[in-house]
Amino acid sequence: MSAISPNRRFRLQQSLALLLMTPTLAPVPAAAAGTKHPSALEHAILCRFDALLKAENARDLPATRALFRDSEDTLFVGKTPPGAADSWGGFWGEAATTQISALWHAGGFAIAERAPPRVTRLGHGVAQLYAPVLIRVAYAGQSGKPRPFLLILNWVRERGNWKIASDIAIPAG
Repeated sequence: MSAISPNRRFRLQQSLALLLMTPTLAPVPAAAAGTKHPSALEHAILCRFDALLKAENARDLPATRALFRDSEDTLFVGKTPPGAADSWGGFWGEAATTQISALWHAGGFAIAERAPPRVTRLGHGVAQLYAPVLIRVAYAGQSGKPRPFLLILNWVRERGNWKIASDIAIPAG
């Protein structure tokens, strides 16, 4: 894995800043407003998220990979491999996201929800899922003990399917 170029680092910083501001600017999802049934958008995203959790926990890399956009702009933020200059980094594109996912899976990866996820429509064909989760991974010097994270997934609708455009796990404890 190569080091992050200054241009990509800047784009990552911009993306993170925008993502952290988005929940405060976005409308309240219908579920939060007291609606008992999720909207079609929420249902679609929650089903895809459930498929992601199942694929990740089964360490099924092809099924996991199929949920992500096939784009050089796809972003995965996570723990870097041993020996990397930074302990966390942004991984851009299909090859990098697949490589880091394979490392996570090899390290005994498991993920579980801590609280119900929330879905927010960001625009036509764009949505964000926010999920408090527990992630256990034992690579890059990690203990393998489940730790709390806030998982932020941005989804885009491409050719009728919802795909992950960015996967950002923020340590929450």
